[in-house]
Amino acid sequence: MFILSAAGGGMALTLLATITTGKLRHTRYLSINLQRELSRILGYVLLAYLYIKIWDWADTSYYSHAPGTADAIARLNVTTLFSPAFWWLEIILGGLISVLLLLVPDLRRNDRAVMLACGLVVAGVVVNRWNTTLSGLVAPPDWSPGILGGALVASYLPSLVEVAVGLGIISYALLFFTLGARYLPIFNGKHS
Repeated sequence: MFILSAAGGGMALTLLATITTGKLRHTRYLSINLQRELSRILGYVLLAYLYIKIWDWADTSYYSHAPGTADAIARLNVTTLFSPAFWWLEIILGGLISVLLLLVPDLRRNDRAVMLACGLVVAGVVVNRWNTTLSGLVAPPDWSPGILGGALVASYLPSLVEVAVGLGIISYALLFFTLGARYLPIFNGKHS
């Protein structure tokens, strides 16, 4: 699942950045046929990811009879609502709607629909990683050092400095991308 979501997220982010840069610079960096083919491939990668994700969910939630897993899921659902919300945001928005936008030929011909689908895929990958990380912090397994007698010992909220560092990293990445797209010969010529 990690590899498929990383491949899909990378394709989506690259396609989104290329189309957005072309729109901002009033040019087209990908031929229409290449853009449609990449969109179609991305749609199939997402379908493969969704298939595995649904089976993973069914295995851990529906078919599993492991008491530790059931206890952790129950504790997570009682403690917070973000785990199911993130799952639905990832599956519905980042998965199903994106697959629909990318695999229906009429929608795939629309640049805005492809950009929306790619943005939703990227958001879905971010939500997946966030959900995986925070779920383990909110409802860690019983053997985790943060658990004492089945109760959470400590809680965590990022400080202002941590948030600023994260935003700074994202800002530098966007700055370098913008400077690279403007001053480096990445795109040799215009395509129609």
